[in-house]
Amino acid sequence: MIADIASGPSAASESLPGRRAILREASTVYETPENWTIYRRPDLNDPAFLELCDSIRTSGINTPLEISGDDYIISGHRRFIAAQC
Repeated sequence: MIADIASGPSAASESLPGRRAILREASTVYETPENWTIYRRPDLNDPAFLELCDSIRTSGINTPLEISGDDYIISGHRRFIAAQC
């Protein structure tokens, strides 16, 4: 499960006014292909990326991913990949 940010009146966090986190199955969201033309894909052997993997494995995803209405990741591609390692 991953957290997604949704607009709505029942905000769950002061840091995200007017928005709330909802849980979604990871298989229901997609990587935005254009993301990898702007940023490079994470190196799965990079110590910093492996540290992110360990952190997510231990503590979960602390900052929810932002998902578009058509189920594409807007923000959080590295976290999405790290959550799968």
